[in-house]
Amino acid sequence: MTLADAVAALDRRAPALAARWRKASAVLEHQRAGSPRNWADGWRLWLAAAGWPGPRTLDSAEYQAREAWERLLLQFSSLGTVANRMSLSTAVDKLRAMSRETLFQPEGSAAPIQILGVLEASGLAFDALWVAGLAADRWPPAPAPNPMLPIAWQRERRIPRANSSGELAFARALTVGFAAAATEVVFSSASTVDDRASSPSALIADYPQWSPPALAPTWARMIAANQRLESIADDHAPRFSPGSVAPGGSHIIAAQSDCPFQAVARHRLDAKPWPVPLGSLSPQGPHSGPLRATTRRSFGSTARARRDSSNPPSKPRSESFPQLVGAACRPLFAPRKRRGSRAFCTLGSRSNACARRSRFKASKRQQP
Repeated sequence: MTLADAVAALDRRAPALAARWRKASAVLEHQRAGSPRNWADGWRLWLAAAGWPGPRTLDSAEYQAREAWERLLLQFSSLGTVANRMSLSTAVDKLRAMSRETLFQPEGSAAPIQILGVLEASGLAFDALWVAGLAADRWPPAPAPNPMLPIAWQRERRIPRANSSGELAFARALTVGFAAAATEVVFSSASTVDDRASSPSALIADYPQWSPPALAPTWARMIAANQRLESIADDHAPRFSPGSVAPGGSHIIAAQSDCPFQAVARHRLDAKPWPVPLGSLSPQGPHSGPLRATTRRSFGSTARARRDSSNPPSKPRSESFPQLVGAACRPLFAPRKRRGSRAFCTLGSRSNACARRSRFKASKRQQP
């Protein structure tokens, strides 16, 4: 969906909002390339034309978010010293990358529980503190040097996050600071991460280990603990009858190499793929047009044959009409005739219901 399609859809629901979006899209319609400062100014005009942030007074979090956005645009404008001109796609990619690297946490009011990041919580005092996620593969974090600068140059000048020794010293200092930040501090780590076992970080190994209190067993756990399971060894597939040939030919060897279970399921258990659902017979379906045309031709041929015949028809018209519909369906669904039998029966029952209706009687004809 393009922006024009979205604006067209808004016309039916919110005409005022659609007008603002149409006005905003006209701001950058003819701009294909420009400097970072031009793109930043254009984005400000685009948002203002679209009605952002609106006439109402912003609350504290919204105001801080707007100020962070303005700082991001100023930082983006500074790229003009190294890139004088860039296309729209390049400018958007650069802005998206810079926004991902920007840390933003609005200042909130005093709350009994605060969820903070590692850097935000460092140096603060708490009544109680719980530091989670201190697994061995995540704490200390892995170094992340700047890929645009030589690694040796970064290590010599002790650039943050340039080497593993600096990350270890930084993580150790944060851990010691967290341990003294409250009278009750809990360090925790997950026992499994992404379905694999995980161990706690070595930086918290010297602290005493605390085991949480055992929870009262639930009925589900009590039933699961006292259940008795029966084991049945079923590791032999059905045998072939004497003199028979295994189906599949040389494909059996390839299937056994790819997946032994699928090889046994296909060639020994004769497992078949799930059948594909029958195509739609709705009025908007792809087969509705050919189905109606074929049925009309068959009905017309049958009616003319009965009219020209001197013998009365052996079956009433209500009984022959479902047969005509079924005959029209067979060429369309010949490869799936077996799976479409239920659809034929349903369609035939509807045809019988239509045929049992009382005949219409013309009360008046339109004059030519």
